[in-house]
Amino acid sequence: IRKIDNLTALNDIIIRGKRPPTSPKVQGTSTTSQACQHSDYSTRDRGSSGKIDDLKDLNDIQRGKRPPTSPKTRGASTTSQARQCKSAFYHLRNIGKIKKYLTQPVLAQLIHMFVTSRLDYGNSLLYGSSASHTRKLQMVQNVTARLLTGHRKSDHITPVVRVLHWLPVDKRIIFKVLLLTYKCIHGLAPKYLCSLIDLYRPSRPLRSGQTMQLARPTTRSRFGDMAFTTAAPKIWNTLPLDIKTACSVNSFKCKVKSYLFCSHFNC
Repeated sequence: IRKIDNLTALNDIIIRGKRPPTSPKVQGTSTTSQACQHSDYSTRDRGSSGKIDDLKDLNDIQRGKRPPTSPKTRGASTTSQARQCKSAFYHLRNIGKIKKYLTQPVLAQLIHMFVTSRLDYGNSLLYGSSASHTRKLQMVQNVTARLLTGHRKSDHITPVVRVLHWLPVDKRIIFKVLLLTYKCIHGLAPKYLCSLIDLYRPSRPLRSGQTMQLARPTTRSRFGDMAFTTAAPKIWNTLPLDIKTACSVNSFKCKVKSYLFCSHFNC
């Protein structure tokens, strides 16, 4: 019974913000212990606001409501990036130990299997974020390029990446957003994504109505500009018409990659 009462009191503190009833044993404590308990409660109320919000969000999910998305819960937090980079460097060290026993095609296949394929996992969520969030991922790509080509650490990395025809991390993020947008327009993406974008339909006949432009909603914050409903039309509307009208997904991938590669390296 005592454990059940304690759990109920803890539930009142975390979710409802109530203070638990004072038991006879607690009433008999000294003033010093009461002050410590009061400071503990106040510190908990001030310092655990993120945990309380998480529990409230969990309660909303159980009721069928979707909690508001915060910058730290966008699916690509700093902790997940650190784990991703740590795993990538672990595989790079292991591949480097057996590199002399592998041929170049097998080495490239292993690197793509364990490293480069993981750089693209969930990277569309990083669109619009600061450079500090993508710097570690770019470091992983640079180390991977040096391992594959055999260049030293002191060598300049830009010519190496250009020879490999690799897109930098920020361009890979844009590539993923554009690919999702293309699939949404042609009905190849899930319905919840297709419902987020709409084609631009002018009220009167205009030339812009024939260029496959997307309607871009207005936002009032930087986080609103990072949402898919705003980011997808912004990037899509800057593409040339021949890329937008690609006949297949593979053709669209090739054209978009060449377009982003030339725009980054000025070729």
